[in-house]
Amino acid sequence: MELAAPALRERHDLSGLIFTTATEKLAKLFSIDPSWQRLDSIHIFSNMRHLGRIGLFARVIKTFLVNLKRQHKALFDALPQEMVEKYLRKSSESVFSMVKPSESGKTLSGLGDDLFFLARRFREEKAVSEMTSYRLLCRCLAEQCVVEDAGSEGEKVRVKPNAEVASDSLQNPSDPDATYSGHKGQGYQAQIMETYAPSSDSSTDALPEGGEPAGASDAPGLRLITHLAVEQAHQSDAHALIPAIESAKDRGLAPAEVLADSLYGSEKNIEQAKAMGTEVVAPVPGGEGKGKSSSLSEFALTDEGGIANCPMGHAPIEDVVRGNHREVVFAVGHCFGCPRKKDCPIRSVRNGYGFSYDRKQVKMARRRAREKTAVFRDRYRYRSGVESTMSELDRKTGVKRLRVRGMIAVRYCVTLKILGLNIFRAAAAWSARNVGNPGPQGEKSDRNGAKYPVGAGISRILRPVRLLVCRLLDHPAPFPRWGRIAYSGGC
Repeated sequence: MELAAPALRERHDLSGLIFTTATEKLAKLFSIDPSWQRLDSIHIFSNMRHLGRIGLFARVIKTFLVNLKRQHKALFDALPQEMVEKYLRKSSESVFSMVKPSESGKTLSGLGDDLFFLARRFREEKAVSEMTSYRLLCRCLAEQCVVEDAGSEGEKVRVKPNAEVASDSLQNPSDPDATYSGHKGQGYQAQIMETYAPSSDSSTDALPEGGEPAGASDAPGLRLITHLAVEQAHQSDAHALIPAIESAKDRGLAPAEVLADSLYGSEKNIEQAKAMGTEVVAPVPGGEGKGKSSSLSEFALTDEGGIANCPMGHAPIEDVVRGNHREVVFAVGHCFGCPRKKDCPIRSVRNGYGFSYDRKQVKMARRRAREKTAVFRDRYRYRSGVESTMSELDRKTGVKRLRVRGMIAVRYCVTLKILGLNIFRAAAAWSARNVGNPGPQGEKSDRNGAKYPVGAGISRILRPVRLLVCRLLDHPAPFPRWGRIAYSGGC
């Protein structure tokens, strides 16, 4: 799959078309109900080395010098010999990898000066400026350094602090498309949404082996991955929810309810999804105890968005609208000696103790209050099942570590691997629904199984996969008599 012809990999939309077509066919064959779905992301490492900043600078310069020597020998020979030896000698990479922490700042500064020297030296050379390695060198300089005007001394290069380097910066010249996630590291990520079937019996919250809630009734049906989007690692999950719903809706698999973690659960996403007819069940972003909405969730709120009373049961003496927000005031006698004053957002005001709040904070507070209810916990417990999907995907296909580089190749591999998981699951569901129906060749298979147990076992595993692929491709069964096998799933 990963070593397919480059010509196919360059046609990156072909893999998406295959995934879409096969997924729609599977949904129809198995009568999938898309009403309940769950969304999460998985991090993907491409086939590149993890580089620190010193290693990145040295690798970018070395890559440029190597290509300059191959393509423009005369220009390469005109460079200072000490610079050439510094980066192209055999021990150059090991030298830069053994820099002491106390000397890293000085080393980075020197590397930044060399980046700037090479970028300015060849910017007027059209043949050189069109080289990919030169463009990567200039990109690294722009992302990692600041060129300052030093007056009479000309321009001076200053290396940016780590905190100022953007997460979409170059990570390795061998894979310019890879970016950085502060949570998971360098590489890419894939947004995956799958169907699930909530149980009618919601009396237990236990999670059996594999991460699936005990009440989930996925066994009789098929958990189908309906949406896939491969992205750079720096992109936030907050921007993935609406495109996922739109993608599923365009293919007739629109969800009525989506479970997701807090990164997808912004108020903006909730409102947009609601307008599309989808309810998003997700915790409030930011975690418990962060922000005013967390404290406000403990207050009793009115239907108009005001405060009825505080957690201690005291009503405010004033709660008025001031432009785009409201201001509430409580009596001094109620707040001065209150045991919960330390955790309360109140502060001293002119005629008592109070604070201001707006409509968005009220909405978030209502959501936080709902999160503490048994009804929310019972609905949200099915979200953990998507973690078992990520684990299964990695165990069966090795999707987290690929042997390719670049967005086109990574997207191609990830798409077909996830389609493969869909087919594996569909084959398992097909086999489960045809238990006790070995087919016309059952007796012969039993005799062969006694004589060749390993081969018979492999054949039993691959048989439903081959049958299912034939159904997807509208192709005759590989053996004519297999066509008589019944399927109770509606195909």
